[in-house]
Amino acid sequence: ISDFKSAIVAFDIFIGDYPGTEFKEDALYYKFDSAYQLAVNSISSKMEDRLKVAKTAYGNLMKYKSDTHYKVKADEMNERVEKELQNFTK
Repeated sequence: ISDFKSAIVAFDIFIGDYPGTEFKEDALYYKFDSAYQLAVNSISSKMEDRLKVAKTAYGNLMKYKSDTHYKVKADEMNERVEKELQNFTK
């Protein structure tokens, strides 16, 4: 779990330090993937907040490049995020 937390921080730093990089799409996807993995593998008391972070990361990827070559996988992951979030709104 701490590896995913570290990855999220590292991708944030990378994106902040190199906003024009050709690897921004990759960094945004891998940040989302890390946030997703952290969220779905969390204990229930931390899951809702982490799912929201993953949802935001997905939104940032789609805002940057809605036709990303990661779209199929990212959409599948986001569907699970949305489904899991529904468990907290009941």
